[in-house]
Amino acid sequence: MGEPRRIRLLGSRISTHQKRHELAAFLRRARTGSFGGYGWRLNAGLPEYDRELHYPVKDLVREFFRSGRPVEVLDGGCGTAQAAAELKQHFGDRVNVSGIGLVRLPSREELEKNRHKWRFSSGRLVFGEDKDYFQARSLVEQFHANRKLLANYWAGLMETHAFGGKRFDVIISTLALKHSRYVLYSVENLLNHLSPGGAALLNLEKIAHGSRPAFTRTVRGMRRAGCKVSDLGGHRVLVRRPITLTSPIALLESP
Repeated sequence: MGEPRRIRLLGSRISTHQKRHELAAFLRRARTGSFGGYGWRLNAGLPEYDRELHYPVKDLVREFFRSGRPVEVLDGGCGTAQAAAELKQHFGDRVNVSGIGLVRLPSREELEKNRHKWRFSSGRLVFGEDKDYFQARSLVEQFHANRKLLANYWAGLMETHAFGGKRFDVIISTLALKHSRYVLYSVENLLNHLSPGGAALLNLEKIAHGSRPAFTRTVRGMRRAGCKVSDLGGHRVLVRRPITLTSPIALLESP
């Protein structure tokens, strides 16, 4: 697949010192795993995904059972991995579910050790939104219970992560993707980790920014790259990568 695309620190679209400083700080936090202010929904399960995507996730996974091997699924921005755990519990050994989150969530012991330092605003650094200690402990316990059901879990950025060189039959990313700082990089990277013939359910609300033309240009770029795209409404799309499409998808180079 080659090296993941790197985010350029100085680009034509970043013209002010403030913007350059903001991006430099973002990349610095990416290296250290310290983030805040993202506000993704940590306890999202499959019913919430179905409502958000306007598409039944389980039905999409069932399409790939005919391959005769476990279906490889990636939950992009999995939070506490509730949706991923529900898929694993429902389908058992017929699926291998992996997840990626923005930061490494602390262990129960780490959280308890720092209990006396915890403040309501501390949740922003760990969960992306304000949480008191008891809410934080509940989310940590939920994550570590669900983590046992995941084939892989990575803490990092969807914009540049290599996912251990793996490819996936199904990729789901909506509740976190719309909070991605550089969402087009995330979309391109996710699509390039689809197996030939695979499908991705994505929310492109962040790209649209309330502007239909921006959304339309992105969908056109996917189709120009060879993907089959179904508009599910509300800036949600189902993207299918044809079996014959083996070259990298380059949305960022699309006009």
